[in-house]
Amino acid sequence: MKRVSPSAEIAAAMACAVLAFLMIFGPAPLDPTNIAWLADHDAATNYLGWAFYRASPWGWPIAANPSYGIDIAGSVMMADANPLLAIPFKVLAPILPEPFQYFGWWLLLCFALQALFARAIGVRIGADAGQRLAIVLLFLFAPCLLSRAITPAIFHLTLFGQWLILAAIWLYLSPGRRATAWGWGGLLSAAVLIHPYFLAMVAAIWGGDLWRGVCTSSGAALRRFLIGRLAGVAAMVALASLTGVLWLAQTGDGAIHAISVEWGFGIYKANLLSPIDPRGWSWLLPDQSTTAEEVEGFAYLGAGVLILAMVAILVARRIQLRPQILPHLGLVLALALLGIVAVTPYVALGSHVVHIPWPAPLEALGHMFRSSGRFAWPLVYWLMVALCWIVIRGARPRMAAFVLWGAALVQIVDGSAGWWGRADAFARHGNRWPTALTSPFWAEAAGRYRAVRMIVPRNRYRFYRDVNAWALRHRLQTDVIYLARYDAGSFDALLRRRAAQLRTLRLPADTLWITDGVAASDLARLLRSGQGRVATINGVPVFAPGMKAR
Repeated sequence: MKRVSPSAEIAAAMACAVLAFLMIFGPAPLDPTNIAWLADHDAATNYLGWAFYRASPWGWPIAANPSYGIDIAGSVMMADANPLLAIPFKVLAPILPEPFQYFGWWLLLCFALQALFARAIGVRIGADAGQRLAIVLLFLFAPCLLSRAITPAIFHLTLFGQWLILAAIWLYLSPGRRATAWGWGGLLSAAVLIHPYFLAMVAAIWGGDLWRGVCTSSGAALRRFLIGRLAGVAAMVALASLTGVLWLAQTGDGAIHAISVEWGFGIYKANLLSPIDPRGWSWLLPDQSTTAEEVEGFAYLGAGVLILAMVAILVARRIQLRPQILPHLGLVLALALLGIVAVTPYVALGSHVVHIPWPAPLEALGHMFRSSGRFAWPLVYWLMVALCWIVIRGARPRMAAFVLWGAALVQIVDGSAGWWGRADAFARHGNRWPTALTSPFWAEAAGRYRAVRMIVPRNRYRFYRDVNAWALRHRLQTDVIYLARYDAGSFDALLRRRAAQLRTLRLPADTLWITDGVAASDLARLLRSGQGRVATINGVPVFAPGMKAR
């Protein structure tokens, strides 16, 4: 094949990324003042977390977001608002328009980096330029990637950053590069600023690389290797500590409390049929009998990759290798651990479930990541890399290119069952969200209070989006939140404090109180106290201190 310059090849990969983005999402999300497309599902709390963070004065740690949660607040990461972008854009806040969102450009950036690292992996596994472009398309249209922004139930924009996994694979495949140690440090640091799930996935592959280095190095070379790898970890830990991306508001009693993890482990898992279960992402293949919650473990390979797997099986016998098993044992064990955590103790094959008890430490690890099915992603990507390598090594170059391009085209066309026609959801324009809060009451309340809170605190109250959009517009603090994690001790202390304030009728008068969950007898006591208005306004039950009943 005629040699193609790297710059031309990268340009082609970038063109594929941009075209894929525009074909699936359209241009509307790239307007930084357009927040209409972020009004639903988890995207709403992603934007609200960023917007409250932007509107708050700088504090310590710098990623702290106290206005969004108050007593149970966390860092901007706890709203999945991507501190990697939130922190620098907060620096630029004075010159940014209002409103401002960076999530559309994040999606485009993820497409671009997915393409770049897919191409780089193609270089490492010996693909030629034409084959590498086909590999780029296969990875751009991986269903486990696209589903994170297309499927409403798992509309998690930050988790679109699966290029981090590809970057880790590329680093593992590049052991001889001088900059690999710096690359691991940078990648771990980026992962800790983006999402804890990605940090765990990248760290697992880093652990496999560490094992290989220990097995294959000795003497001064081993010392240099260990210093380089551990320096990267130290840089990541220092960055996490300095920014406070894992910060949670504390009760102030000095105690160490557990992080609150809501139910989900063993439910939001991967089914053993996930690699062949399209869940609506195929025109050709039928869906398997799996639960709705197992969408978190969505690991469908795509029809193109399944075809690639069949060809790989046929040509694998032509490859003659004497692989060294021991150096790669660390990676195998790391991937096996990710797979076990993804499947959970409730091992499901379709609709059949078997409970296999785990050791307590492994169970505790699993509960830290309640949507553990996501840990199937590194296995999906490693399998895709392995299949591409087998086809490239086992088939003649022209046949390998034909197979890879055929697989890529099937992957795009058949996978379009999952994304075709979804662009309308991203085509909405507007700088405000529709709201149920239309009563004049809300304008009056905005000028009277400094915060809106719940008497009976909870996570993800059903009107949280509308209440917080109103609070944000009028610069009120809020604990009517939807957060990924919060400090369990702080939450329990808040419950006790609210119960005592309600019992003694001493709720602070500078706060608008949401009364959802308050017993009818307590509401009657509030009403009789004459301290303010008790009413339901636009479906939201409130106690408004100092306001007269109407």
